[in-house]
Amino acid sequence: MALRALLMPSAIALVLVCLSGSEAAAQGPPPPPPPPPMVTGAGVSSKPLEVGTGLILGRVVEAGTTTPVPDAMVTLTGAALGSSGQRFTNGVAAGPRVTVTDSTGRFLFRDLPASNYQVTAAAQGFSAAGYQQAKPNQVRRSLELPRPVELTPGEKRGDVVINLWRHAGITGTVVDEAGEPVVGLTVSVLTRTLVSGKPVMQNYATAVTDDRGIYWSEVVPGDYVVGVLTAPVTWPNALADEWAQVRAEGGDGVAAFAGRLSAAGLVLMSVAGVRTNAVTVTPPRSGWIAAPLTTSDGRLYAYPTTFHPSASSAATAAIVTVRSGEEKPGINVQVTPRPLLRVSGRLLGPDGAMPGVVIRLITIDPATAMSSPPSQIDEAVAMTGADGRFLFPGVAPGQYRIRMLQMPTQGRSAAPTWWALQNVTVGDDDIDGVDLAAKRGAKFSGRVVFEGGGPPPATADALRTVTISPRAVPGTNGSLALATGAATVTATGEFSTTEFVPGPYLLDVTNVPWGWIVKSVIAGNADAADVPVELPEGGLDNIVVTLTDKISHVIGSVRGSSDKAAGNATVGVFPVDRTMWRRVGMQSRRTQTFIPLRNGVFLIAGLPPGEYYIVATEGEVPDFSDPVVLTSLIPSASRLTIAVGEQKAIELRAVIRK
Repeated sequence: MALRALLMPSAIALVLVCLSGSEAAAQGPPPPPPPPPMVTGAGVSSKPLEVGTGLILGRVVEAGTTTPVPDAMVTLTGAALGSSGQRFTNGVAAGPRVTVTDSTGRFLFRDLPASNYQVTAAAQGFSAAGYQQAKPNQVRRSLELPRPVELTPGEKRGDVVINLWRHAGITGTVVDEAGEPVVGLTVSVLTRTLVSGKPVMQNYATAVTDDRGIYWSEVVPGDYVVGVLTAPVTWPNALADEWAQVRAEGGDGVAAFAGRLSAAGLVLMSVAGVRTNAVTVTPPRSGWIAAPLTTSDGRLYAYPTTFHPSASSAATAAIVTVRSGEEKPGINVQVTPRPLLRVSGRLLGPDGAMPGVVIRLITIDPATAMSSPPSQIDEAVAMTGADGRFLFPGVAPGQYRIRMLQMPTQGRSAAPTWWALQNVTVGDDDIDGVDLAAKRGAKFSGRVVFEGGGPPPATADALRTVTISPRAVPGTNGSLALATGAATVTATGEFSTTEFVPGPYLLDVTNVPWGWIVKSVIAGNADAADVPVELPEGGLDNIVVTLTDKISHVIGSVRGSSDKAAGNATVGVFPVDRTMWRRVGMQSRRTQTFIPLRNGVFLIAGLPPGEYYIVATEGEVPDFSDPVVLTSLIPSASRLTIAVGEQKAIELRAVIRK
């Protein structure tokens, strides 16, 4: 008999005649390239907006077919539509416009000013998508830009088609070691995507098994991993007893207790736990497969985390691939109980034991660690007792990382940060006596300076909006410890962050004053905006953030293989220096993509000075984050050297990718 059985019970048609002039309109003078993106703090004008005479008529269809999608919600956005609170001269409210497709999948937007617009569609049972989108969005990537719908003055566009991909389904049965269905169990679905050419997994959805042990999850077409995650939360018995007393008394004490736990990184126990000699063990979410049994030596006999079909980790799980509209049956999981091992030790700070601190035990898996921040999947959680001791009582054999991070809460930025990371390998025996040493964090500090042809911003408010955000390189201590935060700039241009975990970081500078861009972030001999700099234990000071109003512009044009304008091309630019290529899970200001206008014209504004490759492609859009793809594009690319504030022109011929 299964362990579980011992422990628990079981109007558009009329507009078609108006589109004959769209071809002539498209052959008129090409629109100017879009201006460089700027952030403005100006208020919304009360002056009515002029009504246009442009029109967009389009159709929403199922991807790969001509089958219409009726009742789809279509949204139109663009700068020419104004902002909330404004109105057009015909009384129509400004801001995004929304319509619904008719029975033939058609939609219409009229009275439009000349501009570039984004058109997106969403429908029940489909993945939302935009104009000329080539694949469904399982995970959105920053370099995959939406393609705009261009509208010249008075133009009537009737060629706008949006493809929608049907949602897919993953279903299966969860059974125990006796083949009996497990009822009311939460099943986790994780996405598995390639980022910079390497696999990355993230939480996507959960589903609950019914009275037959069957689960079903609606997903976007793509690759997934499916599993039952059971890593428990472990509480000191004294804390569990305190919670029982607070809950019995009720009143304000409940909220105060919950606030205390939240500050420590825990949530209230919602399910009764299993009490051992020192700790109370609770499930990570509502519902056990079966509550663990405790053996005479305090070890738990329980169901460990299991992935389809019977893997012990996401790294060894089977990959489930689903296509548009596909129902993927048979993604079953069989769970089997076994004696689990123990990992225990003490958390020690400079003054001795550290009580009431949350410790986490994480399976080491590059697919979850190499994103920024790393994915938090199936983490066992424990809290240290009054003597600083912690205990993870239900650990399966494998490689793990013990992690602790205690950063100051909001409003206490001057408080210290304490952190600890230690790898452990669990084999056939318990691991006791782990001394986890808490280390002090370190700060980034420096100043912001202005360099350019014009005077710097006159108000202190312009400086206070500037934000400096350290971003740890994926896979390093700072990333693995989940250290995050940002610093704002004082009226005198100085900044100092909270304390971070020492290690390599890039420094992102955002919210700079209007008309200025980041020229460099110099820390020592490196530009921390482009290459990681090491944060030592003593901190990193004298960082100089230089903002400039000398903004470079590269204006270009793309021709296709037939020597016509390649308006459907994608332009990518990336540095010659490979050390500045995008890192896994991180953005780079030097690797960018651009969508040309219909006449093939494109504009690159604010590219940092340096040497670049620039290439235009037609067909399948390349992954400009993948170093293998970038290497393959170099023979077809042109060289581009740009200086601070330089204006350049370039002509490209598109490369066809299949």
